[in-house]
Amino acid sequence: QTPSSASESSSTMLSSLMAKATTQATGLLAKATDRVASMLGKIHKHHATVVVENLCEMAQGSEDETYLYLDPKVKGDVDIHKLRGMNRAAIRNVICFVIGGGSYGEYQNLQMLANDRLQIGY
Repeated sequence: QTPSSASESSSTMLSSLMAKATTQATGLLAKATDRVASMLGKIHKHHATVVVENLCEMAQGSEDETYLYLDPKVKGDVDIHKLRGMNRAAIRNVICFVIGGGSYGEYQNLQMLANDRLQIGY
């Protein structure tokens, strides 16, 4: 072999070794990222949080149409259909009452939903 061909073959070997190392490092980094993401968890909205959010936003086609809305200002007989059609004031205070065991996850979800205009008690 000539000195230049030996140099080229060692250069080719080094470059293939670097390419293989880079591929393996990328794979390991991707696996580590997946594991860290699974350990941290994803934000999962509990059913209580979804219901409170829909009721506060008065979203059409959601629980807002099936839940009973009571207006403390209305006196006498209450027509439920009339109450649903009225313009309602923005909701500022929410008390979420759960029958049975609640969980810290539900509480934390509701606290994340709360902001300057909305106070949520659980």
